Amino acid sequence: MIVVRLGTDGNSFNVIEQPYYQALPSETRMAAVQDQTDQSKKNGKIEDPMKQFATQFFTSYTTNSIEEMSYLMEKPESLKDLYEYKGLEDFVVYDGKKEGQYMVKALVILQEANTGLQTKHPFTLIVNKENNKFYVQELKHTLGG
Repeated sequence: MIVVRLGTDGNSFNVIEQPYYQALPSETRMAAVQDQTDQSKKNGKIEDPMKQFATQFFTSYTTNSIEEMSYLMEKPESLKDLYEYKGLEDFVVYDGKKEGQYMVKALVILQEANTGLQTKHPFTLIVNKENNKFYVQELKHTLGG
């Protein structure tokens, strides 16, 4: 387990000590988030166009404002000026719950703007195809669930 001590001034949180490792308590209720996606619902036919969309989406996610992201997603978010999109790993597309809906799971490689440090971030996108265009119905910051 990694322990990160945080402090607050009432308005924001900050790391107040160096993070450190600690063994998990013997009796713990913590469980890892696991991907419960039905593997039989993989959709290889849509993978190439969905990968192109995901590349365009995450490039926009790191360069566009929240207002501009409202054209691509239901609940707009943006990492503008914080990260630069660098690529995708472990990219998989599944059929969604409805016709014309897809679930995309990927590790997204992002580079911090200030430090140049590259990190991998897990994302799950619920994508609908509307009027021959893909639209992100939901964005989750996890591969699980």
